[in-house]
Formats: sequence, structure tokens, C-alpha cells
Amino acid sequence: MNEKNDDIPTASGEHSVQFILRRQQVPGDGSCLFNALNFLINDGNFDVHNADNANLQLRHQIAHIIEEQPDIYTGSVLGRPPEDYVQWIRNTNSWGGAIEIGVFAEAYQIEVRVLNLTTGRIIPIGPSNATRYAYVTWNRTHFEPIYLQNLFTQNRTAIFERGDYLSNKDEQVKKRFHQSVKQKSRTAVAALVNQWRTRTLTAPVIISYRNDQGNTMHGAFFDHYVIRNITQHNTVLIRNPTVNTNRFIAFIGRTHHSLTLNGVLNHIPQEASIADSGLLFIPGHPRNAEETQGLMDRNEFEEDLFQLARLRGQPILAVCGGCWILWRFFGGRVVPVTDHSYSKTPSIKIDGDVAYNMQIHRIDIKENTMLSQIIYPVQNIQFMVNSVHWDAPHGPVPDALIVSATAVQDAKIAPRSRQSHRMRPTNNSIEAFETIHGAPVMGIQWHPEAYYPVEGVNGEFNSGIVQYMVRAGDAYLCKRLLLVEFIDNFVPWEDYFPFIITLSHIFK
Repeated sequence: MNEKNDDIPTASGEHSVQFILRRQQVPGDGSCLFNALNFLINDGNFDVHNADNANLQLRHQIAHIIEEQPDIYTGSVLGRPPEDYVQWIRNTNSWGGAIEIGVFAEAYQIEVRVLNLTTGRIIPIGPSNATRYAYVTWNRTHFEPIYLQNLFTQNRTAIFERGDYLSNKDEQVKKRFHQSVKQKSRTAVAALVNQWRTRTLTAPVIISYRNDQGNTMHGAFFDHYVIRNITQHNTVLIRNPTVNTNRFIAFIGRTHHSLTLNGVLNHIPQEASIADSGLLFIPGHPRNAEETQGLMDRNEFEEDLFQLARLRGQPILAVCGGCWILWRFFGGRVVPVTDHSYSKTPSIKIDGDVAYNMQIHRIDIKENTMLSQIIYPVQNIQFMVNSVHWDAPHGPVPDALIVSATAVQDAKIAPRSRQSHRMRPTNNSIEAFETIHGAPVMGIQWHPEAYYPVEGVNGEFNSGIVQYMVRAGDAYLCKRLLLVEFIDNFVPWEDYFPFIITLSHIFK
């Protein structure tokens, strides 16, 4: 067998018999916990490399106990319906964890003391009045059993009795691991802070997938293209599980924009969890998608994303139709507006520039808002913006929000509509809003991401909005990583277990 020599000698009694604490290496095959538990109940006399049958038997035993005790192992405890859970845990590819350790510990009346190798802390699981106890190590992804070996006889002991010569082993082990982790934690925190200060820590922008296909452009292609080019950040996508990306893949395969030619987006962006990203970007939708089941499903899915992002303190930027969903999420209502929808939507030309980015009206930016901070020190400029929307947020303004910009008509820049009349956009309609407190959340009625390449004062202003929010996503990622480091290395599991469980659900 392979073992890891964590040489911590201990002495016992008058004879000072020497022992060495060792950690048994087990395969990382998805059954490491069951392998470790089998090693324990066999008191170290177990071949961990030929353990498939024994591990499967232990899985079935634990599943059977869960089935037999539905009052204890409820859906809320297991995190899913019990019948689904027992089927899942019988699968040899399913990882075991605290629940399986608890079932095992009660069944064998052994307190299993889990040594967190990241923190150096020991988490006891099982009956506290048990007369026997054992140790396993855990590095957040892998379990291995600890045993004590007699240097002279080579005998192994993996299950210990209360009050024996190992009564002080907890302190010895914690002291050994905690010191190394403490230094490692300082180094990790310093590295994160340095990355933040030098702006080398960049969080991917996660974009809600829209399956909009026009004659010459796919909506998702446009979203990822402009965000990547304006911010120089990677983008990933998140989608409603009921929607596939086949049309997006087909579009990329037959497109010859400079974007695909230079490799910036020559394959579909990677799908990711909302927890593994920075800014959450919610795009709009074409008018012909209104009232469709697909859009209603997408809106419901994005409301769930808003809820998760708000719980985490994750920044959100919602544009055009996306900001309607955000406004409604906070309790607002949306009404129709006149002459805010130009006949053509911004699109990408063959040379990679954005076309049809027509300026429709100006905006009045309100003082003391995030939007006003973005344009500082430029003041008293009513920037021109594009406009391809037919509805807009309307009062009363939800309590958590403030209006940061309203529409201003300007006959000098307003183009002609398809019917050849001069467009007269509804005046004073809400064009931008933001949250008052917490992480930056901003709804923008126009398309700031369409100003590519960045040219002139309008381009700088609009690209500045996107870059400001993406930078907020970088800050969020740094904060989240620091929080995880704090939980791993400074929060006692024994004292704050419910708090940590809550955080683990939020950040997973």
C-alpha cells in the first residue's frame, strides 16, 4: 500500500513506545470517502486499491439506512427527495460527504473526526458519546484515512478508544497543519490584493443567452463580440436549461466576420455557473419575440439569476429589454413609448465594426448617481444615445432604485422613421436606473455596448458604462475569493457551521 508519512511521533506511558501518524493514500475515483471508511472499520487492514466491491457494498448499506429512517433523513436534510438521493449515492461516480459520514458514524457508533487540511481544524461527525473515534483528512475534494503505526511491530491502529494514549493527538495534528495553512493563507490574500491593485485579476462577464436569430446576425454573437472587444475580458454564457445553443453554433460555423477570423470568438463561449464569474449582463430581445413562450421562460430564468446575484452581492448590467425585466423584478411597471425604436438594430459588419448605431435622442443624467460618476469630470453634456425599444420603465420608482437618466428630444439629431417622418421620441421617459445600496446594479434603456469601435465623446461615455460595471465584477470576484479564503482559514467550523452552510449554497 501507498501511504503518506505525516511523521508525528507520539509517546505512551513509561515505556515510551514510538508511533508514527500516517495518512493512507486512496485513489481519487469518486469513491475515496467509502474507501477511507472501509479502511477505518477494518482497522487499517484493508487494500484500498482493490476495494470496488467493498465500496459499492458500503454505498448500498448507507442508502438502505437512509431509506429506513425517513423521519431523520428528510428532503431538507439531503437537499433532494430521499428516493432520488439514495439512487444517486448508489452510483459509483457520486462523491460522498458529511451526510454519508454521519450515517456511517451512527451505524458503527464511531465518531469520525474530519481533519480539514486547508484550515487545520477538526470537524467531529457522529455520536459525541461514542467510545471509539477515528480520523480522516479532507482537502475539499478528497478524503483519506489516518492511522497510527507502531514503529517496532508495524501494527496499525485506525480506530481509537476514548482516554487512550492518543488523547492529545487533536492538538498535535491541529498545531502541525494550522501553522502551514496560516502562512499559506497570508500569501494567498497578499496575492489577491496585489492582483486587484495591478488590475491583473479579471472576472469573466457572464451573459444570459438569447436565442435570437435575424437575417444576418445572431443576438448572442453580438453580445459576446462587443463585450469582449470593449472590455478585453473573457465572456461566458448561462442559459435556461430548456434552450439549446444549436443555432448559435451554426451561426459561428458559417460566419466570416473578423471576429471569427481572428479567433476572438471562433467557437461557442463556455457555459459557466453564475458563481464563477463577475458582472452579470442581461441583453434585450427583438420585437418579434414578444409574447412568445420562449421569451417568457427566459424572463423567468433571468429573474432567478437576479435573485442569486443580489444574494451574492454580484453586479448586474441589464440593457434595452433586459432592463424591463430588472425593473419589474424590483416591483416597477413598464409602459409603451413613442418613436424610441429605430427601424434597424445595431449589428456587426463584415469588417467587425458595429453598424446601424443610430443616435435617436439625448439623455439628461441625474446628479449624484453612479452614471454621473462615470462621466466625471465631464459635466453639463446631454449625451446622444441609440434607441431600439418600444417600451420603457415608468413610475412610481421602486424603493430600492433611483432614476439616473431620462430622455431628451432633439430634432437636430432625430432620424426619419420607415414612414419617412421625423422621429419624436417620448420626452422624459426613464432611460437609466440603478440601485441605491449594495452592489452596483444598473438598467440602461439604450445599448451602450453597441459603441464599438470606441470613437468620440459618445463612444467614450458608453464604453465607460460597460467598463465601469465590468470593473465592479472584478471587485466582486476579488471579494468572493477573499471571503472563501477567510471561511477556509479563519472561521471555526464548530462555531459557525450554519453560517458556512448558508454561504456554501450562495456561492456554489
